[in-house]
Amino acid sequence: MPQVQREIDQMHALAASDPSGGDLLLTERLQTDWQRFLTYTQSQTFLAAASGPSRTDTTVSDRLESLSQSVKSTVGAIDAAEVQQANTARNEAQSTYSRSLFLLRIFVVVGLLAGATAALWLTRDVVRRVRAYSTLAARVAAGDLETRTDPRGHDELTALGETLNMMVTQRASARDYQPPRPSSRTRCR
Repeated sequence: MPQVQREIDQMHALAASDPSGGDLLLTERLQTDWQRFLTYTQSQTFLAAASGPSRTDTTVSDRLESLSQSVKSTVGAIDAAEVQQANTARNEAQSTYSRSLFLLRIFVVVGLLAGATAALWLTRDVVRRVRAYSTLAARVAAGDLETRTDPRGHDELTALGETLNMMVTQRASARDYQPPRPSSRTRCR
């Protein structure tokens, strides 16, 4: 019986730390029922019935049954409260999981949209500059050595545009350069 009292005391201490107070009421009820049972087991009526057959056996049996039912009822209420708490915790966990999954999906969609937008912007910029360089090359191939491109940025395509401009300038300079004609005296024989 001291073991039962220790377990009830542990339950009471645990329930006292619960801010809702619902478990505390149940453990106090269990403690009261247990004290009534212990008090009755030390009463003269119980001790007389426990010492051998007597005319109070039926009364003692009925009283013990009543006390036992009271304890069983309290333990059942504690079990029901624990099941309800477990269900509430499970529902809260499921709700938190659902919200987290929803937020994760939103973040993934936003990330994908941001990535796709950045890729589209970068692709448009690259394609625009490559088309400009292609147009420059076609004009130079057609003989227009006065055309130039306007490279902007700080990447490899900008360096390519600057190199194309230098190439066109050098080609125009080479075309404009007329080497001196050899005189008739300096002919090679």
